[in-house]
Amino acid sequence: MLSQCFLWLLIALTFNSSSPATADLQSRSKTAGAKAIACHFAYRSAPREGMIVKDVFLKENESAEVEQGDFVVTTKLVLSRFEASSLLIQLKLKNSAKISSQELYQFRSVSDLQNSFSGGHGFTGLNYRYSLHSEAELQYWCTAD
Repeated sequence: MLSQCFLWLLIALTFNSSSPATADLQSRSKTAGAKAIACHFAYRSAPREGMIVKDVFLKENESAEVEQGDFVVTTKLVLSRFEASSLLIQLKLKNSAKISSQELYQFRSVSDLQNSFSGGHGFTGLNYRYSLHSEAELQYWCTAD
């Protein structure tokens, strides 16, 4: 009976152990995969109007497109173990193929990102964009969640 318990313990330890390199790789991928980036897009058609907010949550190698009034925003999160990871934000005016603004935020991993701006404006700070054809305004910021 004791030898059978010892055998099961030995089998369990064998399957649960891994080399330090494998353990390090697993912990890095779990850390990077456990975090996400949330981008918030607040739109109003005129200064006296209320804001309409849409949120996008991105995980590893995801992209999303948000249409808010006069604006179309594409966000893409690319995580890499070999190069700098990045968040790309591209803004276009509706019915136009031309990019009117683009921001690229580079970092080692999502877990390294720090929400350094006050007011809850994450690691990007609060950004404003205005329509050329109307009084419309788009505000956006991204946070590490």
